Amino acid sequence: MYYKRYGNTDMMVSAVGLGTMRYDDEDIKAGRLEKCAEIPLYAFEKGINYWDTAPFYCEDKSEIVTGIALSQLKRSEVYVTSKTNLGTIDAGDHPTKDDFRRRLETSLDRLKTDYIDFYHMWCMLSLESWEKHMDALYGFFLLFFNFTLTVFPTVTSADFAMLTFFALACTSGMGFSATPPRVKENIMTAAAAFFTILFISFSSPSSYANKYSNSLFNIISA
Repeated sequence: MYYKRYGNTDMMVSAVGLGTMRYDDEDIKAGRLEKCAEIPLYAFEKGINYWDTAPFYCEDKSEIVTGIALSQLKRSEVYVTSKTNLGTIDAGDHPTKDDFRRRLETSLDRLKTDYIDFYHMWCMLSLESWEKHMDALYGFFLLFFNFTLTVFPTVTSADFAMLTFFALACTSGMGFSATPPRVKENIMTAAAAFFTILFISFSSPSSYANKYSNSLFNIISA
């Protein structure tokens, strides 16, 4: 397996990742989740150390299946990604900090872990949707970042330090290649650095995108 450094971090991720949106339908419906968990374990045997999951995948069982497999391995040897958006939080257009945290903790419980390596804001299919999500959720990502940096500099499993690494990606459910061209102009293409550095760039910055990037870098340099 080939591995590549992820951005400016020390994370070496496999060239091939595991997507967990397509566990066997019959096994999922029959509750044979342990059987489904054999797939990520097999992938790990073949050197795949990047596992992608999300709420609602496989009748909302994907995170559970992935957690069953993850619990059988050394946690530090696998990079796990999950996702959130207004739909998964299910608290209308103006969720609170507690709403956001509740969704995150559900994912953590299902994954049987106390941290998620990559946490994406995803499935925004128009620029209007992207702006709506940024207004509603972006501040919560910054809140977790600030809390982790100032209160838990070594990042334990406590409270808001659950996110040791997070990324914001403006992608559709089918991935970047399926994102509408108008949205791609504002897409975030870089992720947060490990523990203490947050770095976000924009492929073609707009004044709206700069509103968020400027506030972010001000926080970092403060």
